[in-house]
Amino acid sequence: MAGTVFEWAGWTFEPAEWRLTGAATGQLSLPNRTLDLLALLLERAPSLVTKDEILAAVWPDSVVEEGNIAFHIAMLRKALDAGNNSCFETVRGRGYRFVAPVTRRAPIDTTAPLPDAPSEPAASADATEAETAIAAPVAARKLPSPVVLFVSALTLVGLTAGVGWFWWSSNGRQSRAAQGEARTGRSVNPEAYDLSLQARELWRQRSPHSIQQAIALYERVIAMDPQFARAYAGLADCYNLTMSGLPPEVRYPRALENAEKAVALDPDGPAGHTSLAFLRYKFEWRWKDADAEFSRAVALDPQYALAHHWYGEFLGIMGRYDEGIRHLRRAVELEPQTLAIQSDLVTPLLRAGRVAEARAVVEAAAAINPNWPFIPYRMAEVLRAEGREREAVESHWRWMLLSGASLEAVDRLRAAYDAGGLAGMTRLEIAGYLDVEAATPGAWMNATNLARAYARLGERAAALRWNSIALDRREDAAIGMLTASDYDSLREDPEFTRQLARIGLTPLQRR
Repeated sequence: MAGTVFEWAGWTFEPAEWRLTGAATGQLSLPNRTLDLLALLLERAPSLVTKDEILAAVWPDSVVEEGNIAFHIAMLRKALDAGNNSCFETVRGRGYRFVAPVTRRAPIDTTAPLPDAPSEPAASADATEAETAIAAPVAARKLPSPVVLFVSALTLVGLTAGVGWFWWSSNGRQSRAAQGEARTGRSVNPEAYDLSLQARELWRQRSPHSIQQAIALYERVIAMDPQFARAYAGLADCYNLTMSGLPPEVRYPRALENAEKAVALDPDGPAGHTSLAFLRYKFEWRWKDADAEFSRAVALDPQYALAHHWYGEFLGIMGRYDEGIRHLRRAVELEPQTLAIQSDLVTPLLRAGRVAEARAVVEAAAAINPNWPFIPYRMAEVLRAEGREREAVESHWRWMLLSGASLEAVDRLRAAYDAGGLAGMTRLEIAGYLDVEAATPGAWMNATNLARAYARLGERAAALRWNSIALDRREDAAIGMLTASDYDSLREDPEFTRQLARIGLTPLQRR
C-alpha cells in the first residue's frame, strides 16, 4: 500500500510521501492520525472498515475512545467533501467505508530527472534544525487558502472538521502558536510532538476519562522532551478544567506549576500565558491580572484559538458581553469543531439578550455532534430564555441522563415538577444537596449549588448564607456572582454587594 498512489475526484494521496494534494487547493495539511485513517480507508475501499480495525491500525500503541475516529472522519469530510457528496459512508454502529470511485496507480519514478527538465533543487539551506525535525514526518505540507478555512459560528451547520488542527502554515512551517520551540532555538522531538497532538485531541473531548488520559500522555511527552513548552501548557490546561474530575486542591498547584514552566521556557508563546490567565481568575480571583495575561496571549498570537476562547469566556463572566462574544466567535472561526467553544459562546449571548443567536449556535453545534451531553444543557438555557419552561426542563433532564444520572433520579424530578412546578423541583434538588452536605461536609461545589438553588427560589437569607460558605471554601461561586442569572434575585441586597467586594468585584450597571 505504501507504494500505491490513490486518485479520486481531483485529489491525489501519496502515502509513501505523506502528501495529499487537491487540484484546486494544492498540498493540504492534516494531522498524521487523520492521514493514517485516510490511507486505511483508501486501501480497503470500497469495503467496510470496522471501528475495531481502525483503532488497531491507526492507534496500535494507544488506548483511545471511539470518538477519536469520528473526529478524524469529520476532518476528512471537511477537507475532501464537496457539497452534499461525501467520500465517506458511516455504517452506524459498525464503522466507515470510502465510497467515491478511486483509482490506484504506481508512483512516478522521481529518482532520475525527466528528459529536457532540470533536476529538483536541493532543499533550502536556511531551514532551521527545529523546523526540519518537526516537518520531517509530514513532508512539508501546505494549507489551503485562508478563505477556504474561514468559517463563522452561524454557518457551522454541516461542518465536520476543525481548522484548529491545521498546525502548519502555507509555506510548510508551523504557525506561531506551535513554533515556540523554534523561537528558543532548539529541536523538537518529533515523537513527543505527535503525542502532544494526541493529548490535545483527548483534552478537547472534555470528559474526566479523556482529560486524565491526556494528562498521562503529556507526562510521557515531558519525560521524552523536558524542554517542550507547549506540553507544559497542555498539562496546565488539563489541570485547569473542573471537568478533569480532580479536586481543586490537586488541580491548582499542578496547573500553576506547569503554566509557569511553559512561560519560563517560552515567554513569547501564547500557550503558557493563556493557561496562566485562566488559573488567575478561576482559582485566584485575580481579575485584572487575568485580563492582562489574556491580552498578552492574544497579542502574541492572534491565531491561537484557546486564548480567544478562554478570554471570551472570562469577558462574559465580567459582564463585557460584546467583547466576549467577539473573542468567542473568533475562536469558533479558528476551531469550528471544538464544541466547548460553541457551548461557552451561548452564555454571553443569552446574558446580552441575543437569544436567537444563542439558539443558532446550539443548533449548529448539534449538527456537528448531537450526542455531546452539553447540547441539551445549553438548549435548556435557550428554551428557558424563550419562555418555554416545560421544554427547558425536559432538555435539562436529557442532559442529566447523558451525563450519567439514573432514570430514577430524573423520574423523581419529573414528579416534583409535575406536582409543584419549578419551585417543587428546586426544593427536591435542595433536599438532595442537604443530604450530601450531611453525609460529606464540605463536598466540592455543594455550597454553591445550595446558594444558587435558594436564590432561584428567592430565599435570600439562605442563599446568601450558603454563598458565603462557598466563598470560604474557595468554590467556583465567585466566578458566576457577577453575571449568572441564578443570582439575579440577590443583586439588590447589600450583603450580596459586600460579598462581591470580598472577591474584588463591584456590581454591574444595569443594561
